[in-house]
Amino acid sequence: MTKLKLTRRDLLKIAGVSVIAIALGPAALGVELGAWKAEIAKKEQAIAKRLVQPPEGKFYEAAVPDTLDLADRAALAANCLTGALDPDYGYELYFSVDFAKNPPYMNHDATGLPTNNPKFAESLAMMRLMSGSKQSLDIQRGMMVRTLALIADDGLYYAPLLGRPWHQTWARADDDFANVYGNGRLVLALLAWHQYDGNPLWMEYAKKVVAGLRGIVRAKGDIAYFPDPGIGESFSYPKSGYPANLPEPTEAGFGIHMYHSGVIRALAKYAAMTGDKDALELTRKLVNFVRQPKMWGASAEPSGVTGAEKAHFGGHFHAHVASLRGLLEYAIVANDADLKEFVRNGYEFARNFGIAQVGWFPENAGTGQYCESCAIADMVALAVKLTDAGVGDYWDDVDRYVRNQLVEQQLTSRDLLEKLAAASPPHKAVPPAETDDRVIERNIGGWVGHGAMHTLPNTWIMHCCTGNGSQALYYAWEGIVRETSDGVVQVNLLLNRASKWLDVDSYLPHEGRVVIKNKTAKRISVRMPAWVTRRDVRCAVASKSVSASWVGSYLVFDGLKRGSDIEIDFPVVETTTKASLDGVTYTLNFCGNTLVGFPSPDQPAGKIGIQDGRLGLADNGRVVAKGVQAADVRVSADANSNTEAGIMLRYQNPGTFLLAIYANKGVYFHEVVNGSYGPLLDFVPADGFGSRISVVAEVTGSDATLTVTDGQKTIATKHKITRSNNAGAVGLFNNRTPAQMFDNFRVSDPSGKLVFEDMFDDPNASSSRWEIAIRRAGSTNDYPIYRRSYLRGKAPLVKKTRYVLERHIDG
Repeated sequence: MTKLKLTRRDLLKIAGVSVIAIALGPAALGVELGAWKAEIAKKEQAIAKRLVQPPEGKFYEAAVPDTLDLADRAALAANCLTGALDPDYGYELYFSVDFAKNPPYMNHDATGLPTNNPKFAESLAMMRLMSGSKQSLDIQRGMMVRTLALIADDGLYYAPLLGRPWHQTWARADDDFANVYGNGRLVLALLAWHQYDGNPLWMEYAKKVVAGLRGIVRAKGDIAYFPDPGIGESFSYPKSGYPANLPEPTEAGFGIHMYHSGVIRALAKYAAMTGDKDALELTRKLVNFVRQPKMWGASAEPSGVTGAEKAHFGGHFHAHVASLRGLLEYAIVANDADLKEFVRNGYEFARNFGIAQVGWFPENAGTGQYCESCAIADMVALAVKLTDAGVGDYWDDVDRYVRNQLVEQQLTSRDLLEKLAAASPPHKAVPPAETDDRVIERNIGGWVGHGAMHTLPNTWIMHCCTGNGSQALYYAWEGIVRETSDGVVQVNLLLNRASKWLDVDSYLPHEGRVVIKNKTAKRISVRMPAWVTRRDVRCAVASKSVSASWVGSYLVFDGLKRGSDIEIDFPVVETTTKASLDGVTYTLNFCGNTLVGFPSPDQPAGKIGIQDGRLGLADNGRVVAKGVQAADVRVSADANSNTEAGIMLRYQNPGTFLLAIYANKGVYFHEVVNGSYGPLLDFVPADGFGSRISVVAEVTGSDATLTVTDGQKTIATKHKITRSNNAGAVGLFNNRTPAQMFDNFRVSDPSGKLVFEDMFDDPNASSSRWEIAIRRAGSTNDYPIYRRSYLRGKAPLVKKTRYVLERHIDG
């Protein structure tokens, strides 16, 4: 392996330390910060010397159909995965990007480095393998060197307090912290890099991180778990050690599933690659913890169905399907058939949310949602892995998800983003947490956080979605073509792909035509999508017609020679179907599995759910009172104490409002901006109430208060508002199961004058007074999607450079 040659100036740049700052010495930087940077620079110099040159693949020119090519999308993704990094602050990614500002800007917060930089690291290895892109290799190297340098002597990867001005603001942490999910994702990244370039360095560090995770896990009998001290991002280990007497976590919603999932998946994959039986045993105990029946189940199950035994769930969609991914990884390694079936049931259940025909899956399992890119990515990964595990054939699912919502939520149009910015309100970036430097250029190829059916509303990125969305590209691309044994090759998806065994030229969805250019295969099996009628398929090998030979869903061609191209022709089936989402029915027009044109709404939103004199809000239910606009206001409502009860104030749209909420055994606030909830603000513990409570939220100027009482016990919190300053609507909010039942809703102005009241005694009258907070398309700051008129007609041929690298990363 060829070693990289880096100059001293290169090494200083990689360390995130300017030459001038080094020359001035620690006194100019602050003694502690200067010492820390010097230590990091020393570690990085040693690490950088052990990096190797990236592997060289083969580039060649070819005339191919101008249809969806995932390798092209990977090159765009590499642009964003490097462009979103901040070389001046240790290559930490800017976590969020707001294009609906003039100029657009990127923003740091404390969740960027601990959990999402490792995702970017894994993704970059995959994108390079797919596309051969060499863009910004210096930035990539800098990030990887800094990442390894942040692994401490105890083996854990820490987000440092020093040198990160935003560390305390969001994370409430006065210490370096190691997030367990981020450390799990880092192990996955190191395994991917080892498979990509073969450098033993990655496995050395993977072993260290695995040992570090072993050192902080809590084992109890046949289960193991990580505690959550409430320091830094959820489920993080402070460098000074866990506080005493931390309880076993019991909140089965977002936290346990999300933050344990990455560790389970990483340890299982590490055990498979290294044969580490101790790692596999620890994985088994973590799986036992996460799989407990109390961790699963939806709020409403059909009679006779025990949802907890079938991986049914409510709440945060991405967290639960990510958890299923971890469980499946272990099930495959341990050959646990029962667990595979559990995951299959969970995947089948998850397909009921959103509109699975196009891969539209919600952020939360409920109404009024956007489609989160992370959710699409998880469903792609599960569909591929379940198929590989032999518990189903989900290639058509993969095809639908990838051809439609996954690629639509990747930002590819600079012109559209520039128009959005020009029509948006002004914003002045405040460094170092913010930057407006070439934001559009640097983020082309990234994935938005949220998508509606027609548009990407209030267009913004949360880069967890870029890390996960880009990997979904790889899972699908890798699955297109596989060699199953020497000379035997299988084509699973009719998408463009270059490989060492054969190239696939797909004319879909323009034409029902696929040309396979054989290089080395003696036998090729080609899976035909479910919408293709077998009797209409015509085949030719080396330009000579042959009879179709089927094995299951696969066309089989035997006795092939190098250069004997295969041509497969069939009619493109056009279908029209209906799909409903949040009370709106859409007419969907498909060519094969590809949605063409805009889906059109056929009916208005559904009715407000009022039952037995109360307003019911199930998972992620959100409603807004019509006709109320106020900055200063007092809002009260009665609610059940066994689930969330939230009051939305100064509501601008479904992604921007002040939320006063009773949840998580406490009362607190969120200043929700562009869909980002950020931290729990001014949290005060609140538990032990009677069955019914009164929730009262007041806001005056920049002061907000929230009070919860059951008549005997009263808990209150105060918050100083920093961003939610504009007048807006008021509403009610619930994000969890079971359903919340609100009553006696009142709104008063600052003088105490009643301006709105609803006792919910008359369902018809109440229904006309409320609006479901559905995230609607069509605002000025929406990025239009599904503009697909170009998919009609004959597929054009274009000349392009194809790339093949004989390496494999296990996704």
